[in-house]
Amino acid sequence: MALSLLLVAGCAGPVRTDAGYREKANQSALHLLSAARTGVALADIARKGDAFTPYLETSVGDVEDDALAVRSSFATLQPPTPVSDPLRARVDALAEHTTHGLAHLRIGVRRGDMDAVARARAALLLTGDRLDRVVEGTR
Repeated sequence: MALSLLLVAGCAGPVRTDAGYREKANQSALHLLSAARTGVALADIARKGDAFTPYLETSVGDVEDDALAVRSSFATLQPPTPVSDPLRARVDALAEHTTHGLAHLRIGVRRGDMDAVARARAALLLTGDRLDRVVEGTR
């Protein structure tokens, strides 16, 4: 929860330039990438049976909460010019994919449905790759 508050505070405030907006998008994408990759790692642990279900549920829930905070914070940022609109759309869509993938992972873990866990893992892996390209492209 503390991480969520720091992430929200880090993205708050007006953005006056496209370069500033790109930096906020980069930081948001980097945090979302971390969440997606953590989700993949937790899915691997779940599929191997290397942790108890309550631990996995809590861990995935915490990562999901952090990703939701990043998504919410980024959504409040207004692009300063139309030049930044495509970047906003891309990061916003990837934030949605990340949070949905983590939700599906959490539900799959809770139900003990390893097929759902595998599907969520695949979705998070793909989303992570796309986020990685955004991070690299906004440096």
